[in-house]
Amino acid sequence: MPSQRQLIRTLESDLDLISTLAVGLAKKTYQGQNTTIKNISRLFMEVNPNLNSEQLQESMGFARTHHCRKYRDSGHPAVSHDYCVGYLLAYWGLETNAVITGILHDILEDSEQKGVSYKINREIRLDITDQINRNFGTEILLSVMALSKPIDPHIIEITQQIDEAIEQNLGANALDRLLRALDQQYSDPKPTELDGMLYEQLEEFKIMYPQIRYFNHTKVADNIHNLLTRQFMRPKGDMTSKQRQQKFCETSEKYVLPLAREIDRSGELEMRLVPYMQELIAR
Repeated sequence: MPSQRQLIRTLESDLDLISTLAVGLAKKTYQGQNTTIKNISRLFMEVNPNLNSEQLQESMGFARTHHCRKYRDSGHPAVSHDYCVGYLLAYWGLETNAVITGILHDILEDSEQKGVSYKINREIRLDITDQINRNFGTEILLSVMALSKPIDPHIIEITQQIDEAIEQNLGANALDRLLRALDQQYSDPKPTELDGMLYEQLEEFKIMYPQIRYFNHTKVADNIHNLLTRQFMRPKGDMTSKQRQQKFCETSEKYVLPLAREIDRSGELEMRLVPYMQELIAR
């Protein structure tokens, strides 16, 4: 049986390889991209032969399409992160639906486009929601929704006001003012504690859908890969790169370590997640 250190060394080496392979997706023809996806999927199958290879490649292609021309702070294609999250789940021995959820976990929130109205982005999000449901099924859609950042509560408040304005027939001027306020809030959101809201949402999904057993695993896998790459975080807003990294580590300790403890207590994985996350936070 491999030691914890051997498991970590092998995992991180494989994740580096997947990230390197994913870089080529942005530079290749469609046929070349399909070949790269097949090569990446083989790595998944090597560590978890019980996965459905066809469904795996379909989800990788779907993620590639919807993350086209999007990049992480490291310069890697955005989809490289999603493949790595999926690989973590495959490495831990989880089933195909869990691995596909890892590959698609960012699809909904990353579908939003900058510089367009809330209405247009809402339509885009609804369309992708429908595509996930039709292509991969309700369970995976629910899992992706559970892991997607909730809508800003300020936006919900304004949309409720719009509904009331329509019901009360307050007139075009009032409605126009609210619509402009909605687009302004959407393009320049007020600070909100979305991290706390996300984990409250996750707990609600765990209660509503107890048959889906991999919510915690997917969130922990997402967090682990972000911890591994946090050194690439760039300044954002009024936060320096160092401040962003520090805040992310604090969020990981507050919200994600408890999820890792639940998994470790179950004894289902060979790798111990809490010590690994603590090591990554301290690096």
